[in-house]
Formats: sequence, C-alpha cells, structure tokens
Amino acid sequence: MEHKILLLKKHHRHRVQALELVVTGNFQILRVPLLLRLGVPILMDVTTPDKTAERLIVVLEPVVKPTVVVTIRSLYVVGTGTGHLPERVTIANNTVIVAHPTAWAIRVQGAISVLINGNTLRGPGLPSTYGAGIYLRATMLDNSFRSAIVTNNSISNFGHYGILVAGNVTSAGSASLLSLVISENVFDDDSSTPTMTTGIKLDDGSSIAKKVTLIGNTFIGGIVNQVTNFPSGSGFTCVGITCP
Repeated sequence: MEHKILLLKKHHRHRVQALELVVTGNFQILRVPLLLRLGVPILMDVTTPDKTAERLIVVLEPVVKPTVVVTIRSLYVVGTGTGHLPERVTIANNTVIVAHPTAWAIRVQGAISVLINGNTLRGPGLPSTYGAGIYLRATMLDNSFRSAIVTNNSISNFGHYGILVAGNVTSAGSASLLSLVISENVFDDDSSTPTMTTGIKLDDGSSIAKKVTLIGNTFIGGIVNQVTNFPSGSGFTCVGITCP
C-alpha cells in the first residue's frame, strides 16, 4: 500500500509548491493536524495506539486550505509527556530547503525512537549560532530517547551544524539518548562563505548520548570540523573517523 504526505512550501509571494513524502509497506498510519505556528509545522501528541505495529508513519494534515500560502521551515516531531511520545517514526525521502538562518530542516525531541533516512536537506548558507540540518534533543527524564538513526542523508549549507545533539539537565536529573547511529551521510557546504563548518556536534554539555555509532560519513566543501563534542562516559563505534 502506498501513502502520500502532502507538504506546502512557499517559494515567493504567489507561488506554492506541493511536496509529497511517499511511503510504502504495511504500516500503521496515524493522522495528526499540522499546526502552523510562526510558519513552523509542529507535530503534537504523537503516539502509537497499536503497540504491535512494526512501524508508525505520521501523516501531516494541513489545517489550512491548499490555496493559502504557507511557509514551511522544517519538519518537527515532538513529544509532550508520558503517553504522548513519538515512537517508531520514519522521516524518509524528503527534500527540504529552508530560507531562514536559524531554521533546522528536521527537529525531533521528546521522542522514543526515530529513523531519518534518505533525505536531502539544504540550508540558506547564512550564519547562525545554533542553525542545523537535523536537531535531536532528549528532553524526558522518565522516558529515555531510546534510538535515533540518521542515515543516507545529504545535509548542506546550514547556519552552523549538519547535525546537532542536545539534552535536558535539571535538578531532578537528566534525559538520555540510549543509542545514536549516524551513518553514510554526506555533509557539505558549497556556499561562497561556508557557514556549516561543523558536520556533527554530539553534545551540548549534558552528555546524553550513551552509545554512539559513526560509520561511513562523508565531509566535504567548507566543513572544517567533522565531529565535535564527544559526550563523556559514552561508548563509541567509529569507522572512517577517530573516536575517543
């Protein structure tokens, strides 16, 4: 069975391009509204009702009519608390081009598990302190971010990072990302003045990633730092790059 996810992207004042993510297979389909806040789509309260499903595909349903001009800056998957955590989510085969320097193409936080595979992500080539192609954040203290797999993506020209990993530390404890796999991705910045000078930043000081696997990633163009900020106390498996 084939399913199509419709996205709308504003190119300029009067032109809107419809982008479709096509997924195939016997998946469970969960439909949720596409909430538009400041031009950013936000997925709220995404969970898997049927725990026996092999994989969950989230279908975005715009709350606006197709004739309305909508600027989409990113794909945002977010969990809001126990019982409302995205699980077994696949984001695959999208082409996402963002124009805002602080925007990310894909952001996942408060989730249980996610696969990000085969996407083409391109930023505006403008500098930003936290601008990233893919932003992964573990936020829940009592529900670990169990698995994030980022593979076979092309990531280029974002404000600072290709992939940025972050956590949540409070007086009550810290969130955890139990397994992070980043493999076979291409990181590039071909702008005249490169801004995405770091391919992967693995930690923001919270040391959330417990097991990290880096295999077969390619860093070209204006990438100066391939991988930075290895989290302390983590286990590493690395091919093609030197890990601690």
